[in-house]
Amino acid sequence: MGDATWGRWCDQHHAWECEAQRKGNGWKDQPGPGPGPCHGRVIPGSKPGRCAMHIRKTTHAKAHVRAAVARWDVDTMTTLDPGETLLRLMTVAWLRAEQHADELDAILAKHGWHDTFVGDIASEFGKVGEYAKQLAVWEAQERKHAADLAVKAVAAGLEERRVKAAERYAEAIAGAVEAALAAAGVEGDALDAGRHGAERYLRTVESS
Repeated sequence: MGDATWGRWCDQHHAWECEAQRKGNGWKDQPGPGPGPCHGRVIPGSKPGRCAMHIRKTTHAKAHVRAAVARWDVDTMTTLDPGETLLRLMTVAWLRAEQHADELDAILAKHGWHDTFVGDIASEFGKVGEYAKQLAVWEAQERKHAADLAVKAVAAGLEERRVKAAERYAEAIAGAVEAALAAAGVEGDALDAGRHGAERYLRTVESS
């Protein structure tokens, strides 16, 4: 299908715009800008490209279908890296758990454990005890969710990817050391020994 582009590109507004021509006669007592190209924002999927003012009802419906199909085109659709997605979800779950924990800590600091969970204190959310218990449940659920995602992330090979990244980093630093030694006049076996020594040291630091 290729890149899904609709309408006419406008260099003035840096946007895809309507391909229709405006009459420019104005409206009621307001003078119009005169005839010329319409600068309305194009509706994705419309062929030819039309804005909300120039598109017909049937064409509008077809445009929505074309735009939806284009989003699902494997050649142009945005794809996600599975490992990065797992890490993002794990981070979000952990941050939510921390947010619930902070709110629960604030309630406990204000009312104490006994009054919070045993007392009958009311707040804007209802009984403080009920809200505190729900916060504790939410926190536990989010922490379990984060832990489950962490296990899946490791199973997806993220640890292996981290090790490979560390190896590439060690090779890059070793190459820099080799270049520095060469610039200093070190040659032959001494130069190789310097590079290998730098690689071994960096891997040791990474694994410690």
